[in-house]
Amino acid sequence: MSIVRRAAAAELVCCAAGRRQVARAARFVLHRARLDIPNGLVHNDESSLQRWIVEFSPAGREIHVFDVGANVGRWSSAMLVTARQGGWLGDLRLRVFEPSSHTFGCLTEELDGQQVSMRQVALGERPGSALLHVMAPSTGINSCINRQACCQA
Repeated sequence: MSIVRRAAAAELVCCAAGRRQVARAARFVLHRARLDIPNGLVHNDESSLQRWIVEFSPAGREIHVFDVGANVGRWSSAMLVTARQGGWLGDLRLRVFEPSSHTFGCLTEELDGQQVSMRQVALGERPGSALLHVMAPSTGINSCINRQACCQA
């Protein structure tokens, strides 16, 4: 297909569906291709989970929460806010784990001054060591699984 025909087809799609919808769809496809799907706490309902953890915890008992693969600490920060708002911050024992050194640095900055136990390690089903495949600094898709090799197969 020639470049002129492709441009005309794209214009027709934009007119029919609306430029905003086309841009959203293109952004979705781009994120999907990079295996980096936006994952907000409100959209995936994890903010509700955080509220339930606090609301249904027995009074006067410690609440132990682990954030494995904490990335830059957004989930942990939201958990701290939820516990603070519910009056349970003193009972919260939050432990965060992040193996990437760059991302761990961002995590440390995000949670600086908070009562949080932070470890720069990966957690898995068995002890040992593994290579961390870093797709990009602080991205949520860094993994011990080589996603590039999986996608090329």
